[in-house]
Amino acid sequence: MMLLVRSLGVVVVAALVGVIIWRWNAAGRSPERPLALAAAPAPLLPEADAATPTPDAPSVRSATAEVERVQVHRIQLRASRTACASGTSTTKRRYRGEPLAKFSIRVPTNARSPVEFDFCVDEVRFDEKVVAWDAGGIVRASDNPFGLQGPWFTFGDDVTVWELPKDGLLGHDVEPGGALCIKGVAPQVFEDRFDDYWGAGLGFHLRQLTPAQIELHEPSFDTITVVLRGRKIPALLGYYIDDDQRRGTQPTSWCQMRAVGEPGSSRAPPG
Repeated sequence: MMLLVRSLGVVVVAALVGVIIWRWNAAGRSPERPLALAAAPAPLLPEADAATPTPDAPSVRSATAEVERVQVHRIQLRASRTACASGTSTTKRRYRGEPLAKFSIRVPTNARSPVEFDFCVDEVRFDEKVVAWDAGGIVRASDNPFGLQGPWFTFGDDVTVWELPKDGLLGHDVEPGGALCIKGVAPQVFEDRFDDYWGAGLGFHLRQLTPAQIELHEPSFDTITVVLRGRKIPALLGYYIDDDQRRGTQPTSWCQMRAVGEPGSSRAPPG
């Protein structure tokens, strides 16, 4: 009897062991290595939260972002000299009230790098009286107290790359509000060749009655104020007044260099 009980016990134990082994094999795994759970995906942030910078990752404005600025330059005519650069060894003769043919603004070159320019002339005042131009960029004698008349024009060396104006006529690049705009790149000067790489600019004749008839203007003003607006106003600009160009010789030019905001103001445009 005892032998029968023992035999039945062995059978039961063997059966239990067989069931456990079958279940292990069915699962295909060892009982010491439970199923591994897949890593839970990172929670998705709502779009508004995802776009909000954290304290450890602040929002950084691009260093190349360009802000439109306004510059106001006031030029005293009798402070102009026949040489602009302060380091030149040539004799600088002051302007003494000679009759004038032209007023211009020049983007000067340098030996360090090309000079990008992208700005507009919003307003010009002679002795604080506005000298306006029409939609074609032409100053009319009937519209100012000085009898000034002539079209605005652009000029530049043979290397300057222009984006505005497209065809050399400022009348086609007058903004609806009347601003005169230029855009381009003046070249870097190599081997001290400033006579070849001298820059670019815009200006107008003070007394141009017809395309072929340019007369001298006897100046009855002492100051010229220029209001500039743009994203790339060069750090240095030259303001030039020139005498008679009809003589067949190089006209005399008097000039002043103006750093951005000196004198005058540098500010963001209103609105």
